[in-house]
Amino acid sequence: MMHRLALFRIVGPALALACGGPLLAQGASGGRVFVDADPTGRMVAVALSFPTGHAHDPQGGEGTAFLLGEVVTAEGNLRLTRHNAQVEVRVEPSRFLVTLLAPPERWAAAMGELRGLLSSSPLPESEVTRARIRVENRLLFESGAPIRIFEREKAAFLFGAGDPAARPREGTRASVIPLDAAALMRFREDRLQIDNATIAVTGPVTPTSVEQVFGTP
Repeated sequence: MMHRLALFRIVGPALALACGGPLLAQGASGGRVFVDADPTGRMVAVALSFPTGHAHDPQGGEGTAFLLGEVVTAEGNLRLTRHNAQVEVRVEPSRFLVTLLAPPERWAAAMGELRGLLSSSPLPESEVTRARIRVENRLLFESGAPIRIFEREKAAFLFGAGDPAARPREGTRASVIPLDAAALMRFREDRLQIDNATIAVTGPVTPTSVEQVFGTP
């Protein structure tokens, strides 16, 4: 099971296809739910892949998606402690990948908590401020560092100079400093639609239990 979880964290929803996980539901908006039942597993892993990323940051608001990911990770892990669960977020140019790891008896409750954080729960301004300061400090510390120069040149080469996907994932200090909870919640409302997400669930679950959590279209 640990091998499967490690792979799941790397490839996210693609694991369901690689393991032959059946498609449970297909949403009208393009979202899909895959289930890879593993009765011998000791944990349940859920990956939600939203078709958005830092390439969709608003003009002048570069770093919005990344900062939202930082807040979801920090606030999510705080809220999920009582479920013995944890969450990780990875932001790519066109993908916002959220991975949840939880015990079988708590995964549904943990997913409900996380779903609220990804949709309707207010984002605490205090947590946004802490995350923003961490990002600001990192940008300041790494300013002019060879790795930053390499990343910029690589992005320009891969996507083309001027392409939104070539913009820095973390943004710049000038673009990050004005970001607040309201800005992150606007991005969340516009871009993180659960009906558009590709979702994969693996572990000791059944299609019925997954359907109870995510429903069917």
